[in-house]
Amino acid sequence: MGRNQLVMGILTFVAVGMVQPEVLSWSPRIILFHNFLSGEECDYLKGLARSQLHVSYVADAITGKFPSRLS
Repeated sequence: MGRNQLVMGILTFVAVGMVQPEVLSWSPRIILFHNFLSGEECDYLKGLARSQLHVSYVADAITGKFPSRLS
């Protein structure tokens, strides 16, 4: 089974349930899974990770500024 066949098989399987896959790009392969987690499930996972998040800095190649974010 080829890679694309596998991905299409997964998308077909997932689409049967509440999760709705949306292919945003094939190269690079980007698939958005709508309804994958509920809001409560997301909040729970964020709560688990919160103590391990730290401010990180990423340089903007155009402006040279370093906006901060949590990661």
